[in-house]
Amino acid sequence: MKQSVTFLFLFLFNGIFAQKQAEHLIQSKVFGHERKISIYLPRECAEDSLHDFPVAYLFDGQFEPYTMMVSGLMDYYNQTNFGLGMILVSIHTEDRFEEFMPEPQTDAANKTTYKTRLTDFMEQEVFPFVDANYRTTDFKLGIGHSLGGTFLLYEAFKENSPFGAIIAASPNTNLNQMAKMIPDYLKKAPEMTTFFYVTGGDTDEMELDFLKTTMQIDSAIKARNAVYPDWNFRQYTHSNHMETFPKTFNDGFLLFSEKWGFSEKDLAVMKDLQDAALEKELRTCLKRKSITRKTELPYNFRNVLQIQNTAELKMDHQTAFNISTLTLQVLETDSTVSLEDKEKLRPQLTEKRKSYQFSILCNQALDASNRKDYQSAAEEYMKAFKMDILRGTFYERLNSLGSLTQSGNTEEAFKQIDLLANYFKLVGSASLTDNPLLEPLHKDKRWNKYLKILDENAKNPME
Repeated sequence: MKQSVTFLFLFLFNGIFAQKQAEHLIQSKVFGHERKISIYLPRECAEDSLHDFPVAYLFDGQFEPYTMMVSGLMDYYNQTNFGLGMILVSIHTEDRFEEFMPEPQTDAANKTTYKTRLTDFMEQEVFPFVDANYRTTDFKLGIGHSLGGTFLLYEAFKENSPFGAIIAASPNTNLNQMAKMIPDYLKKAPEMTTFFYVTGGDTDEMELDFLKTTMQIDSAIKARNAVYPDWNFRQYTHSNHMETFPKTFNDGFLLFSEKWGFSEKDLAVMKDLQDAALEKELRTCLKRKSITRKTELPYNFRNVLQIQNTAELKMDHQTAFNISTLTLQVLETDSTVSLEDKEKLRPQLTEKRKSYQFSILCNQALDASNRKDYQSAAEEYMKAFKMDILRGTFYERLNSLGSLTQSGNTEEAFKQIDLLANYFKLVGSASLTDNPLLEPLHKDKRWNKYLKILDENAKNPME
């Protein structure tokens, strides 16, 4: 266990420095002196020169462990295809109470607003600086703990909030009658599409104090659930004030990424759909994600391909295959893709379709084999192998041996063993000798020949 934790820490620590990062000093007119921000770019910024990226703003960036944790986890989940690639801007706070705790201000129309100099600094200086120097979209995610979370709740529940999503761990909701202010705002506010992930712990006096008012806010919002569908509140049991932040960011960022991206829930609705019905669902899905992202996602080649790739990553090859039909169609009509790029993309997409078909056939074969219907399994494997795909098919060929042997197709079984031994360089003979389904092959003179090759491979493993 210790070894696993150490590995994860090193992975996350190294992940931070694998990202492009920079520190900037902004000569702030709002504060009257220089203020520091740190910026971390996702890997896609170097790989993708065409598209802009949403921005996450982390408060309390002067506390280095926050920045290390958040940037490392964002990089980890992004590279493992579980999290959204975002630009991270870490705001270094100098006076937490003065900057995070807004005072009520009443204007000429007797309208009460809550703001601090930090609000003005963000809107007048930070946002324009980041947008001018980096490839950003208009979407902003705010991340804060304790008073940082309090500040974000004030920022979210106001007209023209800059944040489309909030992750707030253990916010102090006792300040300035927040538990009354938010329900009052709800009564007159239009429908909101902001994503909220707000949490609290329950093992120390401060957390329990915050939790009471946060739960009052939660009840008020849930009473208007149809208007605030993306409000998510979670109480972490057996967690104190400092333990809530790692859990909150981890869970909140994963949930946010799922809602932003194309999740298994989205794919489940598309499953078994084809042609016009599938296109209709794809368009519906893109409209739904447009609301979350606060930007229009058109039905075009890039977006349809992204959903197809998500299905592929989720190992849903049938859905990926069905979508690929539409991906090829929309490629031809998408005017944003150049003729030169279309020429390059057609064969690549065709090869992907072929690989999906291969996987579908092999999955059907494996299902039949698990039912001990070896004849049907062998037939499905044979259809797949006739597609002449070798790269990345090691496990499928190894899995096929039992069904091929039990169905009496000895020649095909040895053909696959030959590929495993000489092309894939399978190491060691145990994977064959330990399989009781292969016993009919033992009497064939080729059996010992291949066992010897496999054991030789073990002595001289490929680097």
